Amino acid sequence: MNDQMGSINDKCIELSPSQSRILIAELNHPGTRAYHLYSKLSFAVEDREWLIKAIPYIFCGNFSLQLNNSKSSGYMLVSSAESVRFEEETVSGDEKETQELISGIRNQGIAPLLDIPLYRIHLIRSGSELILFCIFHHLIADGTTV
Repeated sequence: MNDQMGSINDKCIELSPSQSRILIAELNHPGTRAYHLYSKLSFAVEDREWLIKAIPYIFCGNFSLQLNNSKSSGYMLVSSAESVRFEEETVSGDEKETQELISGIRNQGIAPLLDIPLYRIHLIRSGSELILFCIFHHLIADGTTV
């Protein structure tokens, strides 16, 4: 194993065979959402401050991976030193409005695929509920990387 490859702690890891297949499929169909995984968790609005503090700890490490393409190594997953980003949004609390917002977020997906975090995190206040909605690209959520 050379210096550029290794564990996530080494900042750069090779794609597994399954990740390579996913990437080839993605590159042949740019913008596809076929490899996106979604998570929706509900919390009380009073938990907002705790969630904001917890999000960087929950999503750093494996979830901070970005896809990178270098001439010498090809496609690699690189651990990003960027802080975890998330968006906060507020809706009226109407279930239909909340679902429309989540649907819009899902439709945006994660694009472009290179040199960006392979996740999107949204904290949505909907009435008395706080929704943590996440999109992960399957490249960071397979058996090799998790």
